Amino acid sequence: MSIGFTSSIQSWAGQVTVDLAFHSDHTRTTRYDGHVERSPIHAYVHKIQLGSAESPPQKIRLTIRESDYPHYVIGFTASGRSTVCSREGIEYTWKRSTVYATEIDGHEEVLYIPRETFGLDEPPQRILVTVELIS
Repeated sequence: MSIGFTSSIQSWAGQVTVDLAFHSDHTRTTRYDGHVERSPIHAYVHKIQLGSAESPPQKIRLTIRESDYPHYVIGFTASGRSTVCSREGIEYTWKRSTVYATEIDGHEEVLYIPRETFGLDEPPQRILVTVELIS
């Protein structure tokens, strides 16, 4: 017989979609602002995700969900796998509190997600962020 401890906090397994409005343009990113429930979200969206438009779109739809990519390379070493970065989505790794980060072209890109996004659930270790352009 073994005695173990279980966590009463479950991992977040949802998806949140938020519409954001253009705020400002930067070298590698474009800032968009919006709200998750009553909390503001300031998303610096990498230009990889915005396509080849000459000027940044005025409105986007950001979808955040738990990443279903494996965290480790399967094999003898079981080494950590780097995050995914493509036009279809960018994978971020949880760092602390409400901060997620990824590395793109040698630069750390950070995404701050309001705590309300996950409710009382434990934040996922990796999230996948996708962007849809709104006309």
